[in-house]
Amino acid sequence: MFWRKKSIPCEGMVLFRGTIPPRAEDFASLKEQGIDIAPLDATADEHWRLKLTHRSFGSIQMFSPRDFTPPAPMAIRFAPELVPHERELAALGRSGVVLRMDTVAGDDHPAQHHAGAPHPREPG
Repeated sequence: MFWRKKSIPCEGMVLFRGTIPPRAEDFASLKEQGIDIAPLDATADEHWRLKLTHRSFGSIQMFSPRDFTPPAPMAIRFAPELVPHERELAALGRSGVVLRMDTVAGDDHPAQHHAGAPHPREPG
């Protein structure tokens, strides 16, 4: 069935407390985690755009929007992927970057094998 292989865009944000957006160079330490970083052409609405590639998890694009709008407080409050202390921190976010990737329904991606595992950020 054709719909099983449909491309599905996924997006997420990384929030920062300050109002000054991070620079692309601020993410150079990702190389130490085995992530290759390649600059991409930014759109007029972006400060910069990078392609991040990990040999096991694939590629994702990260960009810094010029007109960043933090998530609404209700979106943070009811985000199921955040544990309580992450909700408190996310509410302080005033700048950030966006992560975007296209997935394909039905893919057997290595990252999917972690589903159901204990949340790694849950306080002990």
